[in-house]
Amino acid sequence: MTDPEFLKEAYGTTDALGIRIAAQSQYAINRRDLFDTMTEWALSQQEPTNVLDVGMGTGKWYQGIRRLTAPSVHYVGLDAAPAMVEIMAKQVTLDPQAKVMAGDAMALPFNANQFDWVGLHFMLYHVPQPRLALQEAWRVTKPGGLLITLAHGEDSLSALWALHREALKHCLNRDLDPIAHSYTLDSGHHLFPNSSQVFVVRHPSGLRFPTTESAIAYYGSGFWRRGLSAAEWGDQAIRTCLQQFVEKSITQHIKTIGYFDMPGTAGWLWARKPHT
Repeated sequence: MTDPEFLKEAYGTTDALGIRIAAQSQYAINRRDLFDTMTEWALSQQEPTNVLDVGMGTGKWYQGIRRLTAPSVHYVGLDAAPAMVEIMAKQVTLDPQAKVMAGDAMALPFNANQFDWVGLHFMLYHVPQPRLALQEAWRVTKPGGLLITLAHGEDSLSALWALHREALKHCLNRDLDPIAHSYTLDSGHHLFPNSSQVFVVRHPSGLRFPTTESAIAYYGSGFWRRGLSAAEWGDQAIRTCLQQFVEKSITQHIKTIGYFDMPGTAGWLWARKPHT
């Protein structure tokens, strides 16, 4: 989703993002933190001296870097959302090796060949031109350095997509247009500057909700807006209809088997910048 109004709602505060992060922490099918798994893998490839985190959000990768890498590693975080910059500025206040700033992933304010690791994690599907963002990330990656992007597979959240599609038909007599996955584990390598040298690491992913309330909280954090116009977002009757339909379906599902599963895959695409 690259719609500015959707992004303002989803990332203008940390509320909706916090719900999704909490869901990943509490209900993930694969309980191993993917950021930590990826960072440990990256360390097996190369010890960094500096790291750029594009679209840092609330600092999930920053926290992993500080747990797993040398304290001397210099961290730079960048995000287009002022709310994310604000919360991260407080988080790194006492860290002399870290700084955060506002910025555009498609026009990075850094010199070429500057960072050992450049990461763009779970955010390229929000960028209007993900190819341009990857070109910029490649430009600022040092020769021999790693460009790494965490992403979901195209199968992620398929169970919730199916329910939402049924809800749209029920409430608005409308089918959900095919989702244009602008960046996934399955399609993202085509957008890299060196697409033939991109590698993919996959892990099982997804969420298992034990209660209707937990699943509906996730759905209500922004998912319900998919396929609606900006004008329809403000129509409380539409939102209520969608949520009630999905809630009824999930409740029945949980009564039948004890939980509501949203399985999928996640992982990272990566490339090493050549020296020549």
